[in-house]
Amino acid sequence: MSPCLKYTRHLLWASALLLCSGLNLSAQEKNQVRVSLNHIAEMPDFSAVELQARFRGENGFEPAEGLGFDLFCVYPNDSLVATGSAITDNMGKTVFVLQEPGACNRDSTGTYTYRAISLDHPDFKQVEREISFRRAILDIHIVEENDQHYVKATLTDEYSGEPVSENPVRISVSRLFRPLAIGGDFNLTDDSGSVMVPVPGDIPGVDGNLTFEARVSDHEDYGTVKSRFTAPLGVPVTDQSTFDERTMWSPPDKTPIFLLTIPNLLILGVWGTIAYLLINLYKISKSKNDLT
Repeated sequence: MSPCLKYTRHLLWASALLLCSGLNLSAQEKNQVRVSLNHIAEMPDFSAVELQARFRGENGFEPAEGLGFDLFCVYPNDSLVATGSAITDNMGKTVFVLQEPGACNRDSTGTYTYRAISLDHPDFKQVEREISFRRAILDIHIVEENDQHYVKATLTDEYSGEPVSENPVRISVSRLFRPLAIGGDFNLTDDSGSVMVPVPGDIPGVDGNLTFEARVSDHEDYGTVKSRFTAPLGVPVTDQSTFDERTMWSPPDKTPIFLLTIPNLLILGVWGTIAYLLINLYKISKSKNDLT
């Protein structure tokens, strides 16, 4: 074999090794994604799976933005049925709304299982995560005892119908910026799965209506469960708005009358005085011309 041919063969082998190394290096550059799933339910029939994806970047854990996921229902025989697709936002989050929460078959214990699988992405490795949850019923209504109104919330398991005891439930009233907790931050359910919280009598509401919310957060089996109820138990709010009145801070078409009349009268007075002086100057000038 000639030295030139031998050198060419070695050069080809070196190029192939460099190419393989480059491919391996590019494959290693993909980031490992960490995925967390949470079940969210709002009575009576809203149900969703919330997904958050993060990866370890230069500044710690950062959101995995623009990563697509497919959500599958896992049947008891391990078969998969697609239920939806979504892409994470700039916070690395997305929500899969379960259009028919009961469409996915549950197992013998009443547990639903869903699996999220990421789509191919140039920056992230493929990842999959499962979530299993049971459905709960959270009922909220108003009861009255000894001339005192109470918010009563009852938590029961949908599959077994059994009450869920010793579980924290947060009762709050909807406000403009954030809910106002009443009866403490958390209240434990009793043996019947219920909590009762007295309603303060001095909470204002539009037309006297108050919207109460019962919330179970991040339960091991049920996830986050919410239920709302509106009742006329608030202090009616009187409309003190001056938007339709003529005030100093009203829009231009609601300017106070005195602000329209006084400045205009002053302007007319000034221009009238100037006109009067000009007329008199003209008369003086004309009289001088007549004398000459």
